[in-house]
Amino acid sequence: MQYGLRLVAHQANGPRLGVLGQHLGFEAGMPHNDVSSLRLSYPSGAAGGSRLESPVEIALEYAASAGWVEPANARFFRIKRGGDIADRTGTRAFECPGYAWMTRKLVLYLGVQPLVERKRPFNGVSAGAILRTMVNEAHARGTLPGLAMDFTPTHDGAGDPWDKVLTIALEPGADLLALLLNLSEQGMIDWQMRGISIRRPMTSPWRACRRRF
Repeated sequence: MQYGLRLVAHQANGPRLGVLGQHLGFEAGMPHNDVSSLRLSYPSGAAGGSRLESPVEIALEYAASAGWVEPANARFFRIKRGGDIADRTGTRAFECPGYAWMTRKLVLYLGVQPLVERKRPFNGVSAGAILRTMVNEAHARGTLPGLAMDFTPTHDGAGDPWDKVLTIALEPGADLLALLLNLSEQGMIDWQMRGISIRRPMTSPWRACRRRF
């Protein structure tokens, strides 16, 4: 089965810039519960090439009956560029991590409660409550203001109550990506990025597998 695919540039945390229609090829990996990646080749003088001169977001979209759709884990950040100075086409190679890579910049601060053995305690709370606390505090500091979530401290992304509680202690400086990876490895959540939003943390992996994203 064949699918129509395209790449679209967006300003960082901003509006759509336009289609990157003159690429020479790309490879994308969009794993569940991990950081996605994109490799892209683009002639600098081709239409749309100027949009890649500065860091932008790149969305991978597929054609559907109602138009174009950006699936989960398909938003990337243009941060690394390379090329061969002998190449007359001026082709540039771009390596773009998924937007989840940016969550490394969102780190846990001390908080208002006393530390326990130099760690910040979270006692008898859901995974959603811990994640929400980190993101809400970061937003108050102006960190990753565009990052959104579709879950709450009491309910997961499907609207179901969290069925497990955690008692853990995290070191100040721990980042959100490390926490997402750790919680998913323990089977506490499943997660994905939809655009620049953390979506659908689930309380059991088998439920996530039978849902359509």
